[in-house]
Amino acid sequence: MIHQKRWADGSPSSIPRGMSSSLLFRRAFSSSSEGSSLLARLVAKAREAVTGQQLVGTDTYGNKYYQWTERTPGSVAPGGAAAAGVRERRRVVVAGGEHLYDPNRLPPEWRAWLQRTRDDPPTAEEAARAEERARVMKARVRAVEERERQRRLAKELGGGVQAGPASGDGGMARLLQDMQRGDRAEEEEERQQQGTRR
Repeated sequence: MIHQKRWADGSPSSIPRGMSSSLLFRRAFSSSSEGSSLLARLVAKAREAVTGQQLVGTDTYGNKYYQWTERTPGSVAPGGAAAAGVRERRRVVVAGGEHLYDPNRLPPEWRAWLQRTRDDPPTAEEAARAEERARVMKARVRAVEERERQRRLAKELGGGVQAGPASGDGGMARLLQDMQRGDRAEEEEERQQQGTRR
């Protein structure tokens, strides 16, 4: 039930019954289910309206990527006429605060977009494929490390060297060739998927 209070000017105030203004204030400035406070969302909307920054995307870590244009004074337009140039700007707002920013911890596809080595921001599909490739590579590295650990353990125990892709002469070369074959198969699969989308 809504308790009707009145402000000093006589206009009605809608504050839920039993909620003090200090509790209302704390709720407004504390985190909501979306992970940001009302004040933070208002500031973000105001910044977008004033600066023209538009949210382009969010990665799986919760980092938000923005894009906007700025006019640069003193630029010369083609034909020699003095005109203000326009420059596209890009930035990231790191989840958890700017003090946690480390460009090496950003997803590679988003880092490439920030550094302007790609024009368009990555799509969700593309980000998912990149994550899958990273997951597969980590699994391969773990498998190689485990085989190498087993080989060394067997050697220490006097059992000799176990046969496998990471052991013996040329073992590392075979392992690299296997990894390259897997990468080529993934690339071929991506090309086929792109061909079916067009």
